[in-house]
Amino acid sequence: MEKTTHSDKSFLAAWLLSLLLGVLGVDRFYLGKIGTGILKLVTVGGIGIWYLVDLIILLAGGTRDKQGKKLADYDKYKVMAIVVTLVIIVLGGITRGATWENSPAADQNTNNAAPVEDKPAEEEKSAKWDVEAAYAKIENGMTKAQVEEATEKKSESCTESEIEGLGKSETCTYGNAFIDKATIIVTYSQDAVSSKSKSTY
Repeated sequence: MEKTTHSDKSFLAAWLLSLLLGVLGVDRFYLGKIGTGILKLVTVGGIGIWYLVDLIILLAGGTRDKQGKKLADYDKYKVMAIVVTLVIIVLGGITRGATWENSPAADQNTNNAAPVEDKPAEEEKSAKWDVEAAYAKIENGMTKAQVEEATEKKSESCTESEIEGLGKSETCTYGNAFIDKATIIVTYSQDAVSSKSKSTY
């Protein structure tokens, strides 16, 4: 059986794209898998599940490019990629644990405190981005500047496409899956909001 040659696509680049922008399918676009990249984009990484599966397969060395070739430099960077990914996961778990310990719900469970709704509004403030409130402010017809003002976020990334008969379309994401634990995807047609979706992690 003929030995499989390595791809001209870099494992390191694929890993970084999968880790940071995998929910938008950017890693699959990079590997030449345009169809599944678009599907991953519109489903926001399969609501996070597809994102995790792709990342695990990539770290295990099972990812191939469109031609079925192994990614270059996997052996060189795999240990570093696995360690960094695990550190991010552990730090994320610690952060979530600390947030839970300081939350009103945790106080209520451990100390039989008053219901959350009886506490002053100041105590209900959270470091987590209020994706629900931001999402509710976005309306069809808004410009990108108006969306950024409503969400109090600059776009993490935008992709443009040109559809014959429909003109220019642009899809932007607001928020970060790792930092904010939530993202909002907004599609603009003719420079105005035409659709929106959100995902929490």
